[in-house]
Amino acid sequence: MAAVCVGFVGCASVGGSNAGQRPPSSIGFEAAKQAWEKGAAADSADQGIYWSRAESDLAQDTDSGESSGAGFRSAEHELQQLAALPDADQTLAESAGFKHDTRALDTFFATNGLYR
Repeated sequence: MAAVCVGFVGCASVGGSNAGQRPPSSIGFEAAKQAWEKGAAADSADQGIYWSRAESDLAQDTDSGESSGAGFRSAEHELQQLAALPDADQTLAESAGFKHDTRALDTFFATNGLYR
């Protein structure tokens, strides 16, 4: 049975019953997910703090080799982009970027619809 990893939505076992199952979580991933979830409840002025923390936690896994590669790097990049956004008065392009990144990260962290 082979594992197939595509993008940052997780890995699936080909030919088995575990299709779509996420690989085992690392400490950095779990810490990043907690920061992501806490950021959803924070004031918009404070969300960047949580997003930066989540990015840092994922980077530790990437640097140590515990991550699943490109998916973690994509999530890190999206968290960096979110943290760089202004707290208010976003342009249409910034707003579209926010929606794109939060949807992708909700998928990555398996928190669908958290940032609506």
